[in-house]
Amino acid sequence: MHDNAPALLLASLLLAHVGCDGVVGSDRRLDACGVCGGRNTSCQIISGLFSNHAGLQVGAISTITTLPRGACNISAVQVAPSASELVLLNSTTGQKIPFDRTLFYHQSEESNKGESLSYRGPLPEAVDLALKYGGGPLGVRYQFGLPTGEAVQQDDSTALRPRRRSRTKFSWHMLAASECSKSCGGGLQAAKAVCTREGGGHVPEKRCNHLEKPTARSMRCNVRPCPAEWEYGPWGPCSATCGPGTQARTVACRQHISATMTNMKVNDAACLGQRGARTQPCNQGSCSAARVGELPQDGPQGGAQGHWLTTAWTEGCACGSGVQTRRVACSAASCDGGQRPAESRPCARVCREAHWFSGPWSPCSTRCGPGRQTRPVLCLRAKAAVDDHHCADHERPLAERACEERPCGGQWFSSEWGTCEEECGPQSRQVRCLDEKNRPAEDCVKDEKPVARRPCSSCSKSLEQNVVGSELPRAQLLARQDHEVENCRDSLRDCGLVLRARLCTNRYYRTRCCVTCSKVTP
Repeated sequence: MHDNAPALLLASLLLAHVGCDGVVGSDRRLDACGVCGGRNTSCQIISGLFSNHAGLQVGAISTITTLPRGACNISAVQVAPSASELVLLNSTTGQKIPFDRTLFYHQSEESNKGESLSYRGPLPEAVDLALKYGGGPLGVRYQFGLPTGEAVQQDDSTALRPRRRSRTKFSWHMLAASECSKSCGGGLQAAKAVCTREGGGHVPEKRCNHLEKPTARSMRCNVRPCPAEWEYGPWGPCSATCGPGTQARTVACRQHISATMTNMKVNDAACLGQRGARTQPCNQGSCSAARVGELPQDGPQGGAQGHWLTTAWTEGCACGSGVQTRRVACSAASCDGGQRPAESRPCARVCREAHWFSGPWSPCSTRCGPGRQTRPVLCLRAKAAVDDHHCADHERPLAERACEERPCGGQWFSSEWGTCEEECGPQSRQVRCLDEKNRPAEDCVKDEKPVARRPCSSCSKSLEQNVVGSELPRAQLLARQDHEVENCRDSLRDCGLVLRARLCTNRYYRTRCCVTCSKVTP
């Protein structure tokens, strides 16, 4: 068997899909009613999208829908991160119900996901799903199922409620009793057994005395993978025993994927931050002469003049320019100081290995909203650029990344002008207020809105020709036009020319030059 067979087996198991029946490679899925391999026939699916925020005040709580007693497989999710919050209300008193007092699973919003609630159910009693409005656009998609074959009724809140059952069943359920030991990568939290009414509502433990109580145990939590991070090993010994040298350390991109796949080495591209240095300079101090007691026993004794002894030069110039060092010792009690050999010397060596070098990041391509930043990335060898294939591809630094100086407000967008329908128009185009992600917005400056309709460019010449030799008309119809148009105002710039050209009898120009045309008296 090959040495990498266990890794290949692990990879195949990770890629294999496991169905809801626990069988590897099975295509069975839970349907909307929570039945493995079902066809959504055992319950009535009720879903909707709540997105109307007209008239809502910031901080106000608005009911989305009522989740009736017996509802199961409940899910509610904000379609995008927002300042609004999902809340649960008591259907009878209207009081807010904390999530930790229910069996609902609450997931706070993340960088690209909105807040969500889920509960397998069934509900022991009706609750109201509501939203605390935080401003801006919103969207909450919800869905739940009602068991079929039960009598239902509809109240003023349009929620469906099944009829009450004559007998209630109780059972033990395991509930989280502590914080998760990890924020990601699969942690553990203590679980305790609680007695619940059929559907999930908490009741005193005496209701379950006739049943065997499960023992306290731990359960998995926060199973999503952790972000990849750079891991640095300890610095190794200095390359020189004295004088300047270098020391190295291991640097790897690692990630905690699950409880069983911890500290896994992954591709360097998975780590978002800049990688730290693998080497650094070090200095063990000046290389001084060795003490006499450290010399061999057969060296000169007494007061005789000794000789200078040296070690071999260090490998200080593995690549580029540097300094080589060596140790110097006297073989006796004293040596001629004028003849002392040098302890260091400069050296230079052509680098045979190529490495990646990156420049500074450019300014963001946009003053607001999403943009891009770039920087030069070169493969250098002996201070000269070479082809990229000479450097390790997996070590290449990022040359481009996303950026955002600040969020943009709404801006006016307009299309090209359409064709003229007649000699004097009108000519029109589309004008929309959009945010930085090209979604409809409402915070554009209304006074800066571009004109959406105008007369054709050929109309001005025609108007000037009609004015020549003409007199102001006295049509009685013009005196009544100010009563036909609400908020009478001039929206065209050439209303004086329209009046002199006697075009106020045309309804288009009469309504767009309402003030000017209404000045004509019979």
